[in-house]
Amino acid sequence: MAEINLPPLRKRKEDIPLLCLHFIDRYNQRFGKAVRGLSNRVKKVLMEYDWPGNVRELEKVVERGVMLTAENFIDLQHLPERMLKLVQQELVEDRPYPYLNLTLAEMEKKHLLEVLRAADFNKQKAARRLGLTRPALYRKLQKYKLTV
Repeated sequence: MAEINLPPLRKRKEDIPLLCLHFIDRYNQRFGKAVRGLSNRVKKVLMEYDWPGNVRELEKVVERGVMLTAENFIDLQHLPERMLKLVQQELVEDRPYPYLNLTLAEMEKKHLLEVLRAADFNKQKAARRLGLTRPALYRKLQKYKLTV
């Protein structure tokens, strides 16, 4: 019997970028997405995080990010809150990110309002910018009790 001694992920952080690309490819296929990578802020969080759950935890974080993002990149709002809390102080010092203390629902509501304002409250234009149908936009507006 051969024994392979593999150090924990926290001791081989140089493997994180390659593992992330592997997991992104895997979950792009599974979810039919086209995520290309991670934002620089997410890369910084992943490199600073201690990874108590090792590679399995990294895989689940990437899976969640691919599943949640509607963009080409996984960003901070797609990470689990526990990770953000552990590195929040460093992030705030480096680059303020005003949405760290919002829930996903609060962020979605805020984003809907910002896109609507940018589209001069034209719902067809806003829906197109959000990648939604107009009926889907109306459902979201109703969900958040927004009357515009």
